[in-house]
Amino acid sequence: MNCNNPLFSIHTAIFVTIAACFLLIFSSCNNSTAMEETVKFEEKDIEQHISPFDHPDEPGMLVRIYDHGNIVFDKAIGLADLSSKKPMDMNATFPIGSVSKEFNMVSIMKLIEDGKIHLSDTVGKYVDDLPFGSTITIEQLLDHTSGIKNYFEKEGHMPAKLDSAFTPQELVEYFKGDTLDFKPGTAYKYGNSDYVLLALIIEKLKNESYPTHLEKDFFSPLGMKDTYSSLDQDAKESQISGYNKDGTDIQPAMNIHPTQTYGVGSIISTVDDMYTWHSKLLNGKILSDSAFALAETPGKIEGGDINSEYRGFTLMTGNIGGRQFFWNAGDIAGIHTRYLYFPKEDIYITVITNVTVSDLHDHGGNVMFKIAGELFKEESVFVIGREYILSEL
Repeated sequence: MNCNNPLFSIHTAIFVTIAACFLLIFSSCNNSTAMEETVKFEEKDIEQHISPFDHPDEPGMLVRIYDHGNIVFDKAIGLADLSSKKPMDMNATFPIGSVSKEFNMVSIMKLIEDGKIHLSDTVGKYVDDLPFGSTITIEQLLDHTSGIKNYFEKEGHMPAKLDSAFTPQELVEYFKGDTLDFKPGTAYKYGNSDYVLLALIIEKLKNESYPTHLEKDFFSPLGMKDTYSSLDQDAKESQISGYNKDGTDIQPAMNIHPTQTYGVGSIISTVDDMYTWHSKLLNGKILSDSAFALAETPGKIEGGDINSEYRGFTLMTGNIGGRQFFWNAGDIAGIHTRYLYFPKEDIYITVITNVTVSDLHDHGGNVMFKIAGELFKEESVFVIGREYILSEL
């Protein structure tokens, strides 16, 4: 056969073109089965869980659902500030509380990836004059198995000292002499002191202030344009106020001085920016697979098995109908931040409330889990080591 024959070349070109078309069609069909499968729901089914808290003259709630990056549900109810009667708004800024610890954790994990620190290093290698410096590891700080007393739980701290200013070094001086709650590595207890120490270590290894590091390494490159640290910026006009509600009595929540949130809860953000952060973090765009696997695995205590009641390195996991999700919670001065992210389904749910209700336990978190139940037509959720019936929350 003469491969140089023009007719052969024409026939070959036609064949290649037809084959390419078939491949394109096959690919499209194949992708359609694996195409972005969106959740189907009636808005009224979601709103039934929100409406009990919809009081026009009271603090309120922000609820948003993302489906494959698209906003499919948005709801703002109640007031962002009672004195000015400013309504809640989906563009509002709010302190994310302990969800801030995720940025602290990721910073440490990236330093580990760069070989600048190791999980087995003791904290005394980086912070001087700690009575426990040679016995507590970086890993134990990350997964809350250090035994260091939470400075917010010190006798006389709440509420008397909540509005007191501390430098990071003064915070460490404030708790470092306290007796450990348990031998490091033998138990789990969530606390804040661990993450103050981690933030100090980050400052030392990065040779810059913690707020500068956050802006330079995360907020700016990720395009989180409305996110900042309360350690170096005053609250914006868009920031919501937090309250406590006891029966019909609603009072402003106790103010916490920003310096007490160093490394543990200093970040102010928005619903949009939180989605930007989580969609990248929880899809492997920020940490390597191995680092993320370490971060998500619940802690293991000495002589015991991994316990699903424990956190990983700040991240928590759970499942609903066998669908795995990541979630976290932040609470500060009457403002409660909650999110759920289903990585396989690419569904993100967030609920922000600006009131602590005395006779309800975590009403924002309960609404969030109930919404997940509506989206996936499930009646229970497995989280924090046990199954919860959604209708009973």
